[in-house]
Amino acid sequence: MSNEVEETNILPPDVYAALNLDEFVAVDIETTGLQYTNSEVIEVAAAKFRNGELAETFERLIKPATAIPEYITKLTGIADSDVADAPAFRDVLPDFREFLGTAPIIAHHVPFDLPFLEYHARLVDRNLKGWQNRKPVYHYFPNPKYDTAVLARMYLHYLPSFSLSNLVDYFQFSGDVSHRALPDAKNAGLVFRELVNFAIQTKFADVQKILQILEAADDPISDFFQHLAKFLSTGTTVVGGIDRRQFDFKANHYNIIGERSKLKGPADLLEEQDWDYEPPEWEQAAGLLDESDIADFFAESGELSQKFGTYETRDQQVAMATAIARAFNSQQFLTVEAGTGTGKSLAYLVPAIQWALKNNAENGRVVISTNTKNLQEQLFFKDLPVLSGILKDEFKAVLLKGRGNYLCLDKWTTVMRDPDARLTEDERTKVLPLLFWM
Repeated sequence: MSNEVEETNILPPDVYAALNLDEFVAVDIETTGLQYTNSEVIEVAAAKFRNGELAETFERLIKPATAIPEYITKLTGIADSDVADAPAFRDVLPDFREFLGTAPIIAHHVPFDLPFLEYHARLVDRNLKGWQNRKPVYHYFPNPKYDTAVLARMYLHYLPSFSLSNLVDYFQFSGDVSHRALPDAKNAGLVFRELVNFAIQTKFADVQKILQILEAADDPISDFFQHLAKFLSTGTTVVGGIDRRQFDFKANHYNIIGERSKLKGPADLLEEQDWDYEPPEWEQAAGLLDESDIADFFAESGELSQKFGTYETRDQQVAMATAIARAFNSQQFLTVEAGTGTGKSLAYLVPAIQWALKNNAENGRVVISTNTKNLQEQLFFKDLPVLSGILKDEFKAVLLKGRGNYLCLDKWTTVMRDPDARLTEDERTKVLPLLFWM
């Protein structure tokens, strides 16, 4: 094996072999519900990869003992008529297990798919002895099990969602995303292949820390990192490696709206900052808002109405917006009480944004403090993006939360010094994404 690996989508065969991944099988199932004790498998599929390339597939519809719920049919497209002549789970199980062999099993959310399969395999033989919901023992599927959701949270922690469909979009795969077992299995395998490319760039010391954290967790993902540690211990390096600064910057895409989110990287914030800058007198003076302009924005022929054809002008909303603009101009406090349906959010956001745009110095910064996180996220992820697409001038908005929502570095350092004593079994896997985020 060479001691340097280039960054490509498909790694050399000797790398996959060293990771015990020369062959792996991605699995997905469709079911009649979420609880395996009272739901059934209606479709099972697997995609076998050899040396990182899709080699074979397995796909079977399964006839359940009960009717398929309507919402499952709407979700998957699988109706009772589709499975009327399909075999039972007991008839599919032998071929499915033979297809899997002893290769590592890849799934997006292992705790859902594998307990479902194991439980129903045990029902076939009426063998539920020793079965525990919390810690299932896999007699029928003893293969190593790697969860793409866990790995994605670790290596792509800056993403807003770790659903399989979101990961497919992130990696820009062109395959089907129809919520059927085979397309999902293929996509899970492709996502895993990409995540392996991230994993081999991990520093050996970080992998050792991961294994220390997982030592008492009884999580099957620890087997993946055992093989990764052996691979990295050979001295093999990857061109480039993981740039944690890029992790930091990518996270900014989801809590910043506007100009600063388009910078090339965090270093640009330092390089482009003019530390000796002092606003000129004209900029320090407050730029007053034109109340008529604010009112026009909400008018029947205004910018808001042009964006939404069904928008109706609300007199109370206009009155509130102009009152807020007047309060900005006069630097006075204002208390407003308005009922549901007034359009309060836009009524204070529009004058607040305009004030910030007209006042570039520190007195142009506007802080909006909400009573709930739900309202805060509604403003940031719904209302502000709408206004960003309507207003002619670009504005900047940043999402910040209270102190209790941020990690205490002292506590984190204390936990990492002795994870065995300070982390419960359930917490061990959950803290792994923080290793790279920190």
